[in-house]
Amino acid sequence: MQPRLITLDFESVLVPEAWIAIADALGVSEMRKTTKDEPDFAKLMKMRMDILRREGVTLTDLQEILGKLEPLPGAVSFFEKLRTIAPVIIVSDSFMEFTWPQLPAFSYPAIFCHTLTTDAAGHITGYTFRQNGDKGSVVQALQSVGLAITAMGDSFNDIGMLTKADRSALLFSDAPVRKTHPNIPALDSYDAALDFARRN
Repeated sequence: MQPRLITLDFESVLVPEAWIAIADALGVSEMRKTTKDEPDFAKLMKMRMDILRREGVTLTDLQEILGKLEPLPGAVSFFEKLRTIAPVIIVSDSFMEFTWPQLPAFSYPAIFCHTLTTDAAGHITGYTFRQNGDKGSVVQALQSVGLAITAMGDSFNDIGMLTKADRSALLFSDAPVRKTHPNIPALDSYDAALDFARRN
């Protein structure tokens, strides 16, 4: 049997959305915007960085906020069970500096995501992408070393990963994503996701 690996999204699958949590903690409603509101990622990130600098918020401040976030209900148990089925790598469009405070709850799994750059004062000044292309390129790289990939994610930014994987499912996705991609199975619970992952 071909060796198998599971790729899994992070935000809205295991933990709350980071930028939403940051916006709520800072009381800055402008920062609740996501790529659903502003599809131009560069423009969106510039807006976020400008607001953070205006508010005097450093990366350390953000990490303190994110470190207090609880995983989604049932997420830790789900993740532990999922790793007994096959090795799991989290593939996220978040930033390593954002995810790191949340990883202890999941026993520090392997995670592929973007990285942030800061100035001497700790203000975010930019970012470096994990790789060129979308999450599908991560799947293809793993497949190139002989792995069969089962992928699960919730949003439009996961579609590249889901369509390139050998088997895939939407997990906790909203109606627009499901409507646009009716050919991808849609799951609404961790139990359903575990059942899906157990099928070879």
